Amino acid sequence: MEWNEKGQLAEMLEEFKGRQKCTTCGDTGYTLCSSCRGGKKSPKTFHNTNLRCAFCDENGIVPCKMCLC
Repeated sequence: MEWNEKGQLAEMLEEFKGRQKCTTCGDTGYTLCSSCRGGKKSPKTFHNTNLRCAFCDENGIVPCKMCLC
């Protein structure tokens, strides 16, 4: 607490850089599903019926694997 009050804390933390922006997801934390490309339908069918993609959510997105958003 004293370091912050004396202004020394900012000086000590100057060398640490903030988190870099993720170029894969643009810092949204999500990317399009690579399996269905965001279409939410699996490339596999069952009795001529398209199945729902098992890898993504209801919006066709998956968490970004390149960042910790």
